[in-house]
Amino acid sequence: MEVHHNVAVGYLAVLLLTLCLDNGARLQIKNSLVPNGLAAVTSTVDEFLQYHQKIEEEVYQFPKKGQPASGFLSRLQGLVAQVRQVEL
Repeated sequence: MEVHHNVAVGYLAVLLLTLCLDNGARLQIKNSLVPNGLAAVTSTVDEFLQYHQKIEEEVYQFPKKGQPASGFLSRLQGLVAQVRQVEL
């Protein structure tokens, strides 16, 4: 049951982070998460990303050394980097 909850929270955090690509939505989300702001969302997405990386490594034996992450992981990493860059 806890795994289902964590996955749901992870996808919700990804949705919120995706919405943060819009300036107006980012301000509303950031203000609603005072005092931590977007740090709470980005840290949750980071944990979700680590979880998926671990799954790929253990279950699918991917990525192997020298191989890039899957398309989903690459897009997720790009999303986190994009929002962090805007927040600087």
